[in-house]
Amino acid sequence: MKYVALLLSLFISLSALATTKPAFLFVCTGNTGRSPMAEALANDVLDFDASGYPDFSRGINVNSEKTARETNAIIVMKELGADISATEAKTVTVADINASTWVLAMTRAHKEQLIARAPSAAAKIKMLSECATGREQDIEDAYGQDLSFYRQTRDQMATYIADIQEHGFTCTKA
Repeated sequence: MKYVALLLSLFISLSALATTKPAFLFVCTGNTGRSPMAEALANDVLDFDASGYPDFSRGINVNSEKTARETNAIIVMKELGADISATEAKTVTVADINASTWVLAMTRAHKEQLIARAPSAAAKIKMLSECATGREQDIEDAYGQDLSFYRQTRDQMATYIADIQEHGFTCTKA
């Protein structure tokens, strides 16, 4: 009888795993520009969250004195109807990485730093571009740039995130 109960418990656990949808973690340097824009693009513009695919963002090196979102990032996201002004920057933790199905870094340097923090999670740590296209291409930091540069950054990320959505909310070369 204990054996049957154990098998039933295992079956229920495996069934839950099979129906759990991916969680995406977007990571940049300070969590004030690129990663919160990516989070908003996924949640508010492409409806990842409404489709049952939660996502969130963090920073590798958050400055505790500068946790507000970048003004130009707020402006270019409002152009798409997404408001990122109310949230504050948070530092990525190993727990964040472990809780995510995919950890999507903005640059190769971010990816390497994340792997150094959580080596056992290396297989699920990718660059955003790599996840979308199979090729590594840094998404340049827009910090201090003009609105045009922020729009280019936003649009580049939007293309990658739409590609991820298009191929079933997973990375192309998983």
